[in-house]
Amino acid sequence: YLLLIALLAILLNWINSTGEFILADYVKIDAAARIAASGGALDMDTLIAACSGDFQFWVALISLGIQLFLVSRIFQMVGVRGALLIHPIMVALGYGVLALAPLLGGFVPIFTLIRLVKIAENSIDYSLMNTTRHALFLPVDRDAKYEGKTAIDSFFWRFGDLIQAGVVFVGLNWLGWGASQFALLNLLLALAWIGLAVAIGRQFGRKALEN
Repeated sequence: YLLLIALLAILLNWINSTGEFILADYVKIDAAARIAASGGALDMDTLIAACSGDFQFWVALISLGIQLFLVSRIFQMVGVRGALLIHPIMVALGYGVLALAPLLGGFVPIFTLIRLVKIAENSIDYSLMNTTRHALFLPVDRDAKYEGKTAIDSFFWRFGDLIQAGVVFVGLNWLGWGASQFALLNLLLALAWIGLAVAIGRQFGRKALEN
């Protein structure tokens, strides 16, 4: 059960960090286009800072709204097992659309799309998913709750960052990947995440009955 939760932490952080990389790349592209259109009147650092500030504002606002008004209701309606599935399903849908966007002939504004996907992903992560991850440790014994949770929240969480950095390096420098390829990777990882969430939910249900 703890190993499954550790794998969840790795996948969650891997997908989120890859999405942050995709968003940062498009922020720079958008800023460069706006500077070129203004004839050099705009500043790259100012545009990036403004975009980042606006992004974080919406993430914080939506996260607060989800935490205050939705999390407890979601737990009451579908329980921890159902709550586990909301985040990966949303992520799979978002990155699925993003991966297919180049096939739609440019009708989908990619920068706007990845921005909306990341706002939704981070907002659910910081509110519903964060609460759900902690709830997974409720039916385990004291040693697992403190020692196991500490290992998962430190080593395994950062191991997801390490994997993401290695995959991005290989994708950019060896495979020549672009945003759509990284989005497709995130889609595949999200599908694996859904399967993992189902397995964790079953284990959680059994442990809750035992305790």
